[in-house]
Amino acid sequence: LYSLIWDDFCSWYLEWVKPAFGQTLHPLFYEKTVSFFETLITGLHPFMPFVTEEIYHLLRDRAAGDDLCIKQLAPESGFDPAVLEAGDKLRLFLTAGREFRQQQQLKNSEAINRLFIPGELFGENDSLYAIIRKQLHCTKIEFTGGAMPQAPGIQVIPFQSYQLGFESPQKQDDPGRKGELERELNYYKGFLESLNKKLSNERFVQNARPEVIELEKKKKSDTEEKIAAILLTLNA
Repeated sequence: LYSLIWDDFCSWYLEWVKPAFGQTLHPLFYEKTVSFFETLITGLHPFMPFVTEEIYHLLRDRAAGDDLCIKQLAPESGFDPAVLEAGDKLRLFLTAGREFRQQQQLKNSEAINRLFIPGELFGENDSLYAIIRKQLHCTKIEFTGGAMPQAPGIQVIPFQSYQLGFESPQKQDDPGRKGELERELNYYKGFLESLNKKLSNERFVQNARPEVIELEKKKKSDTEEKIAAILLTLNA
């Protein structure tokens, strides 16, 4: 419940529906967001009764007797696992895109000219592409059927079993930028070597808790992806 409220709702969902600077939130989005929040604080009420009750009545005018302390929970209904899968994939995708912007040292005001995405990654889902354009400040999205276009300024990074292409406003022949990427590459190579040594240590593997082992394996996988992304950028 904590992760659902703090991570999924506060950290991700609110960023997705937040209007652009100077614009107002669409009434439909506002009403849906309030409805989601009501559902969340209803689930949180047994753990934080007084605060959630106060918030519940601040959200909108209530009829007499419409109180969380006596409210009947709605019966459990079915859900579409494909929606959850698409949401998880979108979060990972945006994280990869933000890491790219950070690596390129792009300012918030600098747009990614074109973003190349395999058509099968998200399918025909215009709402997801609207989120991607806004969150990554991307001017245009183009769909590919497989191989990424090879052209100056287009950098390819791995994402799951796919490849993504970014046309960045940064000059790739900038000596300072190349040196920075090479330093990052050396750092991650050293970090990967230390992870491999730890995971090949039988005493560590036998004595560590399973979740610790899984965390180290995830660190290794993430580091390998970062190394691959830097190499693709350097060789572009």
